[in-house]
Amino acid sequence: MNIKFLNNFGEHKAPTLSIPIAYLITSSIELVNNQKILFLSLWSQRNRKEKADYKVYLYDGGYVSQRLEDEDGTYKWSIACLENLVGYYYQKNKILCDRLQDRERIETFFKVNLKVGEEYNIIDKFQKGLMDEKLNIKHKKITDVIDKAMLKVGTLPKNFENWVYNSPFGFSRYIYYKRKGKNISGYCTECKKDFVITETKLTKKNIKHNNNGTCPKCNKKIEYKAIGKTTQLQDRAEFAIMQKYEKGFIVRYFSGSISYMEHYKNPIMHYYETIREIYTPNNNFLIIKKYEYNEFLQTGITRWCDDSRRREVPKAYFYTRNLKSILADTKWKYSCMYDYAKEVKFLFADVFLIEYLKHPTIEYFIKAKLFKFVDDNLSYYNSDWNGINFEAKKIKDIFGMDMKLFQQMQRLNLGNKGLTQIKKVSEMGKTITDLQLKWLDNNLSDFGYFNKMYQLTTANQIIKYVKTQVSSNHSAYNILSAWCDYIVQCRNLEFDLNNTFILYPQNLLEKHEELNLMCEVKKTKKLNDGIKNVFKVVNEKYSFSNKKNLTIRTVANVSELVAEGQKQRHCVGGMGYAGSMAKGDIAIMVIRAIKEPNKSFYTLELNLKTKKVVQCRGFKNCDMTLEVKKFVESWKNKILSKKDKRVRVKISA
Repeated sequence: MNIKFLNNFGEHKAPTLSIPIAYLITSSIELVNNQKILFLSLWSQRNRKEKADYKVYLYDGGYVSQRLEDEDGTYKWSIACLENLVGYYYQKNKILCDRLQDRERIETFFKVNLKVGEEYNIIDKFQKGLMDEKLNIKHKKITDVIDKAMLKVGTLPKNFENWVYNSPFGFSRYIYYKRKGKNISGYCTECKKDFVITETKLTKKNIKHNNNGTCPKCNKKIEYKAIGKTTQLQDRAEFAIMQKYEKGFIVRYFSGSISYMEHYKNPIMHYYETIREIYTPNNNFLIIKKYEYNEFLQTGITRWCDDSRRREVPKAYFYTRNLKSILADTKWKYSCMYDYAKEVKFLFADVFLIEYLKHPTIEYFIKAKLFKFVDDNLSYYNSDWNGINFEAKKIKDIFGMDMKLFQQMQRLNLGNKGLTQIKKVSEMGKTITDLQLKWLDNNLSDFGYFNKMYQLTTANQIIKYVKTQVSSNHSAYNILSAWCDYIVQCRNLEFDLNNTFILYPQNLLEKHEELNLMCEVKKTKKLNDGIKNVFKVVNEKYSFSNKKNLTIRTVANVSELVAEGQKQRHCVGGMGYAGSMAKGDIAIMVIRAIKEPNKSFYTLELNLKTKKVVQCRGFKNCDMTLEVKKFVESWKNKILSKKDKRVRVKISA
């Protein structure tokens, strides 16, 4: 519709009614090029104007609106629907026609019969219908492109479902058992056979809920599940397959589950596709197009959509049976992706494909069987690969270490953590055996605490001692952490660490707690000596009594300071105040009733350098009463204001 024709319509007359609603509608049916146009004017009844607030033009297949501008009284064109113009609050019965003729014109245009108050609904329905039509056309353009791409995706291999059950879900194998008298009856979900065995000392020890074992019928590895204890078991797995796609290939990702909830003898396996990534090589570029199975643009329809990043590409168990043939004529022909996927099982395929194009040297790492190192660095994009030099040619220069250390890394299939450690050990001028490094790599999340202890003793002694201290509640890493803390305590207490009795305590955790108390006592003694020195000087100079009801004095030691904080329920009993007083920076003084000299009343903090009261608080940090305020002012005037030399406190070493 050419809007210039709409400007030729005459203005509607203002409404004749005056009723307490939001808007009144006046209407007319106009003709433009033999096309009927329903012309509506909406007049605000809250803020009456000489002109209509909105003009709405409805015609077959479309609509357009005008909004009155308050600044200059002109109209501005808009494609907003009526709901957006007047707001949701004013819908339904808050918009009515001015006269019967106005409603009849709306009825004629829409060929319906309307009741009073239904005018808004029919207009809204018409506009929403047009919006839906336009949106459907827009959506169809998007979905047609997606559907065309999806039609080119091949079918899954015939053996795919068996592979899913045996590989990604290879761990989902159980024996459900029940004890009755001296017999154990069980059912294996792998071989699907029932069995009964006689209870022995060995079975009593091994056949327990969640323990691992072997099926007596098929000899496959299983996990024991006690019947009755496991009613909600559902295993999940993520897996992927690569297939040919036009000039490139597609990686298809699946999410699946095996549920034993209905009955353990009838597990239900279910899986569905979540993501498709299409890789198309284009000269020196790689075009990656990602699709995800999700809700399409808030329509409530679940289907294949363009990537909206609502689904992240998972680390998935990879189907390898067709991998070599698919990559044969691609840039990944020599990438050794097959060997890598075969070894690690689960991988981020998208990261591998992109990182290989940036670092083709990955091929040699895989050929060298450095699977863990490769996997550590292919868990995310843009890894720094532990600082290795991809530009170098020799192993020494690539990894920054000699061939002997590289061979050790290769033998043990070390990852980033292990690589960092053998470099660190080499920098320390020490060596570490394969068995030692393997044990450390398997039992420690990092080697920081081990390296601290390695400066005091040998790797063999560290491992041997840690093994004697570990338990079900304390891992090797926790033991090493406590041991390092224990060494710090020994140094604080000036113990001789050359004495093996001290270096290797029989019960580390108990000794650690014991030394912790000793360190606290030493620290408290030092604080106590400092506070006593302050007391000697300050109490004599600043203690005071009004000889009526109140007295003030300095706390004598740490115990009294802590007790004051606990009784008054405020923070003065903390070590921060004790430390500041021991240094001679402050004095903590207590105000007492003369009749009750041992009962806590108020606590005062005095800055010894400025001779100013920092704060004075009572129980639970309450403010001073009028009585206490007068007493403190009297003390300040009679004692603090004396012109004497600054208090000097000798600090104990």
